[in-house]
Amino acid sequence: KWNKIDYKIGYNMETKFKKKFISICMAAVLIVFSIIVAIVHGINDRNVEKDAIDILEALAIKENIVEKTEDNIEYHNIEIPYEIRYLIVAINENKDAVIIKRQNMKTATENKIIEHSLKIFNENDDYGRYDHLRFIVKEKDGYKTFIYIDYIKELYLSTKLVRSVYIVAISSFLAIFVLVWIFSNKAIKPFVDNYEKQTKFIADASHELKTPLTIINAYNDLIEMEYGSNENSEIIKKQIKIMDTMIKNLSLLAKIDGYQIKEECEQFNISDVAIDISESFKPIIETNNKTFKVDVKEKVKFFGSERLIRRLIYLLLENSVKYSLSKVCFSLSKSHNKIIIQISNDAEGIDIGNLNHYCDRFFRTSASRASSIEGSGIGLSIAKEIVMFHKGDIKLFSDDGINFNVTIIL
Repeated sequence: KWNKIDYKIGYNMETKFKKKFISICMAAVLIVFSIIVAIVHGINDRNVEKDAIDILEALAIKENIVEKTEDNIEYHNIEIPYEIRYLIVAINENKDAVIIKRQNMKTATENKIIEHSLKIFNENDDYGRYDHLRFIVKEKDGYKTFIYIDYIKELYLSTKLVRSVYIVAISSFLAIFVLVWIFSNKAIKPFVDNYEKQTKFIADASHELKTPLTIINAYNDLIEMEYGSNENSEIIKKQIKIMDTMIKNLSLLAKIDGYQIKEECEQFNISDVAIDISESFKPIIETNNKTFKVDVKEKVKFFGSERLIRRLIYLLLENSVKYSLSKVCFSLSKSHNKIIIQISNDAEGIDIGNLNHYCDRFFRTSASRASSIEGSGIGLSIAKEIVMFHKGDIKLFSDDGINFNVTIIL
């Protein structure tokens, strides 16, 4: 059962600006923190492995597996054999393994290490990892000597360091979020004030223009009553109609910007609305020798503002008819509980790809400005606002620069 409700956008203009400001700030902070954490993580891993190589080289010198030279003198440390748990395995060409030395190695068995050494005997790597062990390979007197060190303590400390970095980063991120939230009102206040002034100006201008327009229309009617209708009076009527439509559109935009729209929403047959409006455009299209294809699925129900949906379909069809060269296609269907409205027409001077910027207020293509087609550039803007009011999505695109397509999902 559907009940009539007063449907209003759930947050005001200030909240919208605040959320957008916080989202942008925190996205920037998140990117910076992610880069910093990634760099710290990478440097830490590199240093851990470098230290392991240094220790292994020092052990090779201390155990006389390699001779000490000026190149490897930096690895010499007399304390290393007593600080590190290690095991040395020598294997000859017949793959006979001999344990040369074992220093407090408890986390891996000799058999396990010998098995691994034999497995990689024919490989050319001189340094590698084996579980929590690190090893180096040296050749001496016809033997391949494998030096393994237990690196579990160092890996634990490394993991602990990285974990601390993550904790600091997350804590800092949350702290910055709180600060941004606290100071966001002051940051966005100038923008909100300016936006409110702009909205108020549009609303006031729309209201003030109604009176002179009404007077002009009244005097034009008096002239027609006295002297009869002529070409000049018809031009005045046409311009009054254009101005009246523009004033209504500006007034609606001002209400949307100020979140003053309060619509009574209910379940209605959107198929009937679509057919009704498309039928009203049919004579206009046929008079101009254009093709009009309509495909509306019957008995489709929708919960929303019937008045605004009528305005939406009317604006889209009006725009399509106005700029079409030879054809207009209109369809309404339902898929996966979503209502899909599609309108397309062929036109001149349109771009290829995503054309959502056509919904920007007062936007008109260079071709339409150069042509004799009248327009204010706010019809699609209002259509977008109506779609957003119903929590829907609108997409404008052209695949070939000829066919202009509008898809709405409600």
